[in-house]
Amino acid sequence: MKNSWKVLLFIFITFLSYCLGSRFQFFSQELMKLNDKDWTILIITSVAGGLIAFGLVILVQWLQAPNLVISVGSESPDQHNPPQWKIIHIKIVNSPKKFRLSPLNAISAFSVKGKVTLSSVSDKLSFFGKWASTPQPLSLLAMHTPQGVTVTQITNPNMALLPSKEDIHPAKDDSESVQLAVAIKFDGDSEFYGFSNESYLDPNLKKSNLKLNHRSCSGTLLLSGGGIGTLKQDFKISNRTNSIDNFHLTLKGLPYN
Repeated sequence: MKNSWKVLLFIFITFLSYCLGSRFQFFSQELMKLNDKDWTILIITSVAGGLIAFGLVILVQWLQAPNLVISVGSESPDQHNPPQWKIIHIKIVNSPKKFRLSPLNAISAFSVKGKVTLSSVSDKLSFFGKWASTPQPLSLLAMHTPQGVTVTQITNPNMALLPSKEDIHPAKDDSESVQLAVAIKFDGDSEFYGFSNESYLDPNLKKSNLKLNHRSCSGTLLLSGGGIGTLKQDFKISNRTNSIDNFHLTLKGLPYN
């Protein structure tokens, strides 16, 4: 009884081999009977079937690819009254379907980075914007003093020099969108600054290599990450006065507010 399953398996494999061998011999004989016209039809249908199968694979991949929709994000002032600074953002939503009746949902985009390039007449700078949902590049430092242990926050250089990354999951509405911080302006200043993890290397968030002192500039956002390749969006920043009330971002083709 212990070896009965082996006997049954051997019989099954032998029977299967016989059937396949007979079937192959049958097809070989049938192919020998084909004339030139039949061969032409066979080749055309085979090629057409292969192209259709390949096309279906490409279609499925396209329908499932992340479907990132870019728009103007929030303008986030600080909590002082009146606000002392404001950060402007670009908003990204991963729409779950390429179109409403699509049978397949989009997948997530992983480890997405947003490279920002700001250009004016005389200046140009590039940096990786900071995703609003990611933690600040800060670490806790405990210091022993005569009064006891004091815990303070300091910038972690290793974190500050790394590009901010975000996983963008399919979302049905803007409530599940992600925001990329692009620039910061302090009220009363004529200049503004690009905003990234690197900004935290300056205690006042005024990193000199991210400074622009212009009333307007053009910008380009390049999103890159798993599943999306590279996605480009042009935008403009308006900095008409020293007030943060007149500090805005618009996407290319749209007027300033």
